[in-house]
Amino acid sequence: MMALRIVYLADASSIHTRRWAAHFAQRGYEVHVVSFLPGDIPGATVHVLDGGPVRSEGGNWRYLLHLPALRRLLRSVRPDLVHAHYLTSYGLLGALSGFRPLVLTAWGSDVLVTPHRSRLYRPLLRLTLARADLVTSDAAAMSNEMIRLGLPAERLLTVPLGVDLTLFNPADRDWPADGRRLISTRQLLPNTNLDTLLAALALARREHPGLTLDIIGDGPERGRWGELARQLGVEGYLRWHGGLDHGLLPAHLRQADLYLALTLSDSTSVSLLEAMACGTFPIVSDLPANREWITPGMNGLLVPPTEAAAAAEAILSAAANPTLRRRAAEQNAALIAGRADWQKNMEQVEAAYRALIQRKQAP
Repeated sequence: MMALRIVYLADASSIHTRRWAAHFAQRGYEVHVVSFLPGDIPGATVHVLDGGPVRSEGGNWRYLLHLPALRRLLRSVRPDLVHAHYLTSYGLLGALSGFRPLVLTAWGSDVLVTPHRSRLYRPLLRLTLARADLVTSDAAAMSNEMIRLGLPAERLLTVPLGVDLTLFNPADRDWPADGRRLISTRQLLPNTNLDTLLAALALARREHPGLTLDIIGDGPERGRWGELARQLGVEGYLRWHGGLDHGLLPAHLRQADLYLALTLSDSTSVSLLEAMACGTFPIVSDLPANREWITPGMNGLLVPPTEAAAAAEAILSAAANPTLRRRAAEQNAALIAGRADWQKNMEQVEAAYRALIQRKQAP
């Protein structure tokens, strides 16, 4: 029997795309990835379309110029299913390709931010959603927003991406009385909002001069935030690691006491789930998606994303309370195992894939 073929329309350089594609390649599918950025994905064939510079803030309209090339590629590969990641770029291309069955995955800002930037984006998003056979979402807040945009609930699968529990777990970590080791693992993009985090660190160090911050991630804001750290007088207490191999991340998380993410908008953050799985105490923005995972004072803390003083207070409070941090780690381990196990959640996605393919093949 020939292997089922999946074409992913997605950024091949993204760890999330690599995880999806590599997982289904390991499951025996023939996997192709069509991307505007190069990337090496084990077991998958990557087709790169030269779309010019890719802007993280959106507005990559040149993608649409490659619609004829995409259609030719799909006719050549003859996939059983196409799955586009990120609704307002690759998702729109998938919708305009005319291929069915079409699965879309919303990533967060494509639903929560981009449609509010222009009156043009909202109808384009509605069009994209209308042409999808299935849309996956990793947070109830984002799912509800897509339903408000006209997506029928029966064409929606809400499932967190999850984490690999064989890698991300709290093995051999400790909870020191003085929780001085902070970590950020988000990409260095404007939405990550390190401005507030660096200001909070400067404030918190006035009372706790031992605090340090490890920053893991790459992005266009690296230079600006390096200069801000110098201006705030905290540059000597930061370690900039850049982008790391995903397999190295758990060790860094287990060595950290507090995980910080003061993002301005978000869906369910895989970075947050990874930190929770490793027993790192989360201090994150008070956003609807984060409220689905964090109960303040129990398994983490929520703070207004632009209030440095509130973030500093949360850092000092959690750093001084090892009992809270250990109790949170125990709760979070159970929560992640129950709701965010990568293998179990991908089984739901695979079942949905096969149902769509069978429906297409039915006489």
